[in-house]
Amino acid sequence: MRYLKRIFENDLYNQVDSDELKDFCETYLAYLLDDTSFKLEVIESARWDSYLIWLGKSRQEKGSFKWNDIKDYYIPFVTMLSREYDLEYKRLDQRTSSIVINFVSGNQIYLTVDEIKDWDSGNGIKEIGIVVKNTVKQ
Repeated sequence: MRYLKRIFENDLYNQVDSDELKDFCETYLAYLLDDTSFKLEVIESARWDSYLIWLGKSRQEKGSFKWNDIKDYYIPFVTMLSREYDLEYKRLDQRTSSIVINFVSGNQIYLTVDEIKDWDSGNGIKEIGIVVKNTVKQ
């Protein structure tokens, strides 16, 4: 009964189901997550009414990774995510972006889905985050 209630509540309020979003992410990033050095976090942000999806090294593997090591898996994931969910394009910085890349150095860059497809640099990445709106895509 609780599953039916959750389904109808999501339809009523037009909200994303956090378990479904996490399952979607784990499915598309399964190859990277099978390598135990990576971790995935899906965090609900009530302040932004969004979800933050973070991919980074696991606690045991503290360190960085290279864009070339993950881009063949991450770009298709971002493409499918943007087709299935509404990405947040307004709240990360002054320009329209939905993806943030944090470097070990402390620097950050902000990219859109189209920009990340052509982005070809990046050593010393600490984590990559995407902001997904908490509304079901119409």
